Amino acid sequence: MPGSQCADPLAGWRPIIVDGYPSRRLSEFSCVDMGAVRRELSVDMFGLKLSIPLFVAPIGVLGLCAQDGHGDLAAARAAAHTGIPMVASTLSVDPLEEVAAQFR
Repeated sequence: MPGSQCADPLAGWRPIIVDGYPSRRLSEFSCVDMGAVRRELSVDMFGLKLSIPLFVAPIGVLGLCAQDGHGDLAAARAAAHTGIPMVASTLSVDPLEEVAAQFR
């Protein structure tokens, strides 16, 4: 793989036999020790400097999945804590004003 920091990923592939029929293949490879090398992952998007190019994607009815019924607020707190932007779902259980307040 061009630009990869890992050894040849195809070197360790071997077929898996399930009930006498060849099935999927698994790859066993390990990454090369990069030592003290630190990769720069930050990007500029929409006028924001992001430490990594990730967003928390919209998760519909997330509020219903949390024990306290406020999963949208929990996701917003986690996104704010890590510095990752969050895109709110149109099916948010919590009011958007409360979700946005988690980023202040």
